[in-house]
Amino acid sequence: MKIIDDTISKFDGHYQISLLWKQEVPSLPFNRAIAEARLQHLKRRFSRDPGLEAKYRVVIDDYVIKGYARKLTPEEAARKSNITWYLPHHPVFNVNKPQKCRMVSDAAARFNGTSLNDQLYQGPHLANSLTGVLIHFRQDKVAFIADLEAMFHQVKVLPKDADALRFH
Repeated sequence: MKIIDDTISKFDGHYQISLLWKQEVPSLPFNRAIAEARLQHLKRRFSRDPGLEAKYRVVIDDYVIKGYARKLTPEEAARKSNITWYLPHHPVFNVNKPQKCRMVSDAAARFNGTSLNDQLYQGPHLANSLTGVLIHFRQDKVAFIADLEAMFHQVKVLPKDADALRFH
């Protein structure tokens, strides 16, 4: 909670926060090779299913349009830092929405004995319990619910932490 309290701010209409690093000065091995291997596997999957590739490209293009991701310049891509980490990713579909493709990043992917998840605290569990929510529904006559679209992507990370969230 201290990391959250110390680093949270509002920037350009979005909350911005540091990654919850376990170490004050984190150091990650350069895992680009494993991410590229996973990307090659994904490309082979796309060659067998061009429709999947088209859906996945729409998702990634949408991330760029909405500002959730951006393409690095060649100079930025060539730079490495002590936290440069490439997130392997893959498409996922919900059985109830078979046409809607999501990109899921694998922060648990291991390289040289570590993963991005290993380097980060999980953070506090702040969601209400289902039991508590159901009990609250009995208190009043009217209830309101809401769903924030792409909520995970609405919170930005500090620029100093962006190198840990690269993907091909």
